[in-house]
Amino acid sequence: MFLVEDMKSIQSAMAQMLQGLGDFHMRAVHSTEAEALAWLERHPGEWDWP
Repeated sequence: MFLVEDMKSIQSAMAQMLQGLGDFHMRAVHSTEAEALAWLERHPGEWDWP
């Protein structure tokens, strides 16, 4: 799972909720769109978009 959310409390709540719903594993968490895009660019082949 790749999560982008600027509020730390929401990050935590969403991660816990999604992990409780199924076999989700946190791959990355970022607070801004820029951080998320930079991570995606640095990790080609490590993620898949449906």
